[in-house]
Amino acid sequence: MGQRGESNLFELKRRLPKLKEEDPWLRKAYSQSLQNEVLRVFKNLRVLSVLKRNGRKVGRLRFKGKGWFKSFAYPQFGFRLEKGKLFLSKVGAVPIKLHREIEGKVKGVIIKRERSGKWFAIFQVEDEPKLLPKTGRAVGIDVGVR
Repeated sequence: MGQRGESNLFELKRRLPKLKEEDPWLRKAYSQSLQNEVLRVFKNLRVLSVLKRNGRKVGRLRFKGKGWFKSFAYPQFGFRLEKGKLFLSKVGAVPIKLHREIEGKVKGVIIKRERSGKWFAIFQVEDEPKLLPKTGRAVGIDVGVR
């Protein structure tokens, strides 16, 4: 992506503080989560423009209200996990049931609402790769190179 596109992304991110002043609902949201949503929208716009450039018919964008998105992210900070609770900035302490031990260093968390109405936390971790024992058997991998 060229410099023009990047400047549009940064311009959108620079508008966030003013938008937060105007909209009390946005003030309740964690700033990095908002920046992540701006990035999400920007990437979608970029994909649409590429499709349009390649001759695909692209419809108009439709406004998505407050309840439209089913997930939001804490990409770096604003969360911590301790004693069965997930502490989220601007949300507070949320009781959590871990279905397995978290291995590695937690780098981010995505909060997701399923159709059932239940909320889930998806932890993004940095983990050291584990070497598997050699079996003496061959493996073929198709990487999709044309």
